[in-house]
Amino acid sequence: MRVAFLTNVVSPYRAPMFRALAATPDWELRVIVNGRTEFDRRWDGACTGVDVVESRTLRFRRKHVSHEPVRVEQVVTTHVPVGLWRDLSRFAPQVVVTHELGPRSLLASAWCRLHRVPYVVWSYQSRAMGTATGRLRALVRGAVLARATAVVGMGKQAREVLETHGVAAARIVDAPNATDVELVRRRLSAQRADGTVARLRESLGAGRRIAVFCGRLVPFKGIRELLAAWSALPTAMRATWRLVFVGDGPLAPLVEEASRESDVVHVAGMPMADVPAYYACADLHLFPSLADAWGLTVQEAMLCGVPTLCSIHAGCADDLVRDGVDGLLFDPATPQSLLEGLRKALARDDLRALGERAAAAAIAFTPERLAGAFRVAVARVACDAPGHRRAAT
Repeated sequence: MRVAFLTNVVSPYRAPMFRALAATPDWELRVIVNGRTEFDRRWDGACTGVDVVESRTLRFRRKHVSHEPVRVEQVVTTHVPVGLWRDLSRFAPQVVVTHELGPRSLLASAWCRLHRVPYVVWSYQSRAMGTATGRLRALVRGAVLARATAVVGMGKQAREVLETHGVAAARIVDAPNATDVELVRRRLSAQRADGTVARLRESLGAGRRIAVFCGRLVPFKGIRELLAAWSALPTAMRATWRLVFVGDGPLAPLVEEASRESDVVHVAGMPMADVPAYYACADLHLFPSLADAWGLTVQEAMLCGVPTLCSIHAGCADDLVRDGVDGLLFDPATPQSLLEGLRKALARDDLRALGERAAAAAIAFTPERLAGAFRVAVARVACDAPGHRRAAT
C-alpha cells in the first residue's frame, strides 16, 4: 500500500517515527516535506532510510496569536506547497496522511477528493493553541477536518479541542507525542559515565540546588513571566537555588541581563546531543509555557530522572505529568499563580523521588508507539481506498 505522509519538515526527534513507519510491512511510504529546516531551527532534515521528497513550496512568516490563558504571539512559517499536487499525482498514494490544518492539508484534501483517496489529518492541538481565531482559519480548519476519514490527535488535550471543532470522538485516534527515548538514554548514560553530569552539577550549582529551563527563549514559553516570578521569590529561597537557562532565541538578551545576578545562569549555543546532561544535573525542570502544542522537553527531563514543574497550558500536561506523583502542575497564567506554583515546587523535599518515578513513566512514550497510532489510523481508512479494494478482489 502506498502511503504519502505530508509534513513541513522532518525534525530530528521525528525521524525515528518515520523510520518505524517506513518499516511497516506492505507499506511503501513517501514523506513529502515543504523544506529541510525551519527559520528558527538548526536541523538538517536528514532521515536515513526513508523516502523523503521536498515539494516546491512558497513560504512566508506570520504571527500566530493564542488568546487563552493570556494573549501570546509567536512567529511561525506558513507553507504553501505549490508543487504538492504534482508530487501526489506522481506517487499516486492509496492513503494520504497530512499534518496540520493549513494550506498543505487543504490542497491535499482537494486532491484526495478528486482521486477518491481517503486521507488522515494529524493535528497538533492544545487548549491554548486551540484558541487562535480568524474567519479564514476557521473555514480552512472546518473544511479539512470535515473531509478527513480519520483524525490523529496528539493526546488528551488534542482530543478535547478536536471534539469542540466538531470531530466525532470515534474518528479520533490518540497519538501522544514522543521523543527518541533510546537516543536520550544513550546520551545520558555516556555523559554520566564520562563525568559530564557531575562537573555540570558542581560548576552550575556552586553548592546550590538547580532549576533548569531548556528550550527556545521565545515569548510563548513564559520566559519573561518566569524571570519576574523568580525575582519575586523570598531572598532566602533564591540563596539556595540557581535558575539555569539552556537555549537561544529572541529573549536571550533578557536572560543575559538577568544572569548578572548570581542565581541566574544562561548557557547558549548548546548542541542537542549535550542537553541531557543539563537536565540530569538539575533538581527540577521548569516548563512555564503559555501556549505549547506539546512540550518534548518535559519527557526528555523525565527520562533523565528530573521532575518537571509543568504548565497546565502545555499540551503534554494531561498525558505526561501526574501531579505530585512524577511531576508537578501549575498555572502560570497570572503572576501570582506562577509565583505560588514556583515557590511550592522549590520548597519540596521529595523531588528526587518524583524524578525516579518520572523516569519510569517517560519510557512508555516512544516513537514506535507514535508510529503505531498512525498504523491504526491508516488501517482504519485503507478499506476506502480504491486501489486497496481492487487489490483485494
